[in-house]
Amino acid sequence: EMSKNAKKENDDASIGHYADREMAYVYLHTGMLDKALEHALAEYNRRPKNIDVNETMAWVHYSRKEYAKAEGFLNAAFTTKSNNPSLKCIAGLIYLKNGKTDLGREMIEAGLKNEPVIPMDIRNESLLVLKGKY
Repeated sequence: EMSKNAKKENDDASIGHYADREMAYVYLHTGMLDKALEHALAEYNRRPKNIDVNETMAWVHYSRKEYAKAEGFLNAAFTTKSNNPSLKCIAGLIYLKNGKTDLGREMIEAGLKNEPVIPMDIRNESLLVLKGKY
């Protein structure tokens, strides 16, 4: 099982690459939100200041409808003022769910300007929001 292998990697300091961030997204895509959180947390515990890891944590919490928690990780991901289009769309979606409507729409519009580099699930949800179908 994938989770057993991830735990083994956590316990073995000689292993140089961890796949927990990637596994979190695999579990998100299959709707297994508890497993997604488990893997995202494993990666976060290794690299709590990493922008990509904080983005993953934000998206996992967003997917779990834990919007306040999502925004906390989002803020950590933005500490370097990243211009990553996916991060901007995720930010917009999270801000909208937390009642920050203008900022949310602004971030989604900014992220969608670079649409080809945005993962399909984030792009589709962002487009639905802008079209008022969400």
